[in-house]
Amino acid sequence: MEKVEDKKFDFSFKPKVVPTLFDIHKSFDVIKTNRYNGVKGEFETRMAVFTNFILGKQCVLLAGSRSSGKSNIMSIVGTYAPNPIEIDQSSEKANFRDATNLNSRTHFIIPEINKINDTVLELLKDWGEGKDGSYKTLDEWKRPITFTIEVKPFISSLADENSTKLGDELVSRITTLHTNSSIEQNLDVIKDKLLRAQNPFKDYGLTPEVILDYQNYVRSLPDIKKINFIYVPGTSVISSIPPFFTDSRRDTDKYLSNTYGITLFHYYDRITYRKRNKEYVLVTPLDAWYNHIVFKNILIRSAMKCSDVERLILDILRKHALNNRASQSMKIKEIHSNILKNGITPSVTTVESYMKSLVTNGYVVKNDESRPSTYEASDYFKNFEGTIDWKKVVDACKENVKNVCPEVAQEYIRRFCGDEIYGIHPFEGNKVNILNYKEIEVKVYKTRTMITDFIANTNEEEVFEQSKDSNFSGEDLFDDSSLDLKNNIDTEFKEEPKEEKSKSMEDILFESLVPHLIKMSDADGLIPIDKILTKIKEDMLVRYVKKGYLFEAKPAHYKINW
Repeated sequence: MEKVEDKKFDFSFKPKVVPTLFDIHKSFDVIKTNRYNGVKGEFETRMAVFTNFILGKQCVLLAGSRSSGKSNIMSIVGTYAPNPIEIDQSSEKANFRDATNLNSRTHFIIPEINKINDTVLELLKDWGEGKDGSYKTLDEWKRPITFTIEVKPFISSLADENSTKLGDELVSRITTLHTNSSIEQNLDVIKDKLLRAQNPFKDYGLTPEVILDYQNYVRSLPDIKKINFIYVPGTSVISSIPPFFTDSRRDTDKYLSNTYGITLFHYYDRITYRKRNKEYVLVTPLDAWYNHIVFKNILIRSAMKCSDVERLILDILRKHALNNRASQSMKIKEIHSNILKNGITPSVTTVESYMKSLVTNGYVVKNDESRPSTYEASDYFKNFEGTIDWKKVVDACKENVKNVCPEVAQEYIRRFCGDEIYGIHPFEGNKVNILNYKEIEVKVYKTRTMITDFIANTNEEEVFEQSKDSNFSGEDLFDDSSLDLKNNIDTEFKEEPKEEKSKSMEDILFESLVPHLIKMSDADGLIPIDKILTKIKEDMLVRYVKKGYLFEAKPAHYKINW
């Protein structure tokens, strides 16, 4: 195991300006570079670039459709790096002749991975594996020379329709983040561009001076590669890491690195512990919570080897199989058409690359006997929610710190494991007691038959009132005895046949709820989740999203799907 150099750092020093993760998040909206003017949306992706690449110094690959904002995110978030360098095809030769300059750089930004020459690519592969790299070139007298360049974090991008030159083995080692290519995101970006053009003087509440203070704070943080950490929560968070593939072992390293970056961000308020001539920073329950909010969905996509678009494809295939018993498989063009109906706009070539990945991972079965080939969903993919009981995490931290760091246990418990633990939500900015934090669990049901008898002669207002009652649950709409055991497919409940005119229970409930939702929404039609949950229970909200009545337009904010 590589020895980590111990470097003393004054962790008790509190700087004058201390931004929160929410402050960083808001700054991404307004930071300007030569080419870009902020990042619209992409909350999880841009924050994960910050925590994983900037703070954690991990290698990152941004994937997504062409023109989906990958370079934009790299450029804006990259302004927080202490001493970055951008490498493209035209700058390679000049930049890579100066090894001293390269070794002094903290972060490498590479706009397009497939445009880098093979020599630089080999260097990136070394870095991706955590090793120093060598670079061979010619000096000014045309004599061959070899530079050794210390391992550096790099970020690059890859269009979904292209295969990567990095290779699958290396890609599994680095963090892959996906950009949003939905029509909704496209409209948000277009609207933002038009509004900025309409009013270039709009005050976004963050001045260049304030943002510079934030950037200077981040740039002044100690080098994470020189810091040792103790992950006090231990195995209490294991339920958040999908174990289905062997790559989950590497995903655990990514999960820890992201947490360490967040811990380092809050260094001024953390306890250190010195043992065996090394100083360790102790991770707190709040650090673990911040990591969960920022990195949970990204980790699940990575560990499950399935992006959001690929999850949509699986849903499309399963829904088709349920409603078309005679022909359960679909052609690429049919799949592509259904993806477009869901507001995602990839090319047919991109869909083909998605299908190849799904087949490789065992989620989809390809039938080559038909021409053209057809696809159907296997029953291998299992939904994974990754929810955590934060009270159990805190209890585990209390026990673990007593066993591992007894000398500082009392102080650690007093400061970080109280009856109330408050944090600032990284995306919403509201104060949250993590011990009361509840996630919406997206439950997956077997194929079930809707109970429609209950609907007859039911007053809609009575139904709405019943939905608010604490004893009423969306689960009551289903009968476990009606499980179709012959079709052991994890999917949402079966849709009503098109010719069925009678309204389902959920239709009635939702119609009763719509007027209340409209009153709750803001000018953009966004409805905060906390307001929705004053009217209905969490499981009903999940079902409305599953049915397509509502969709999550941004984290913790929903819109009616008109």
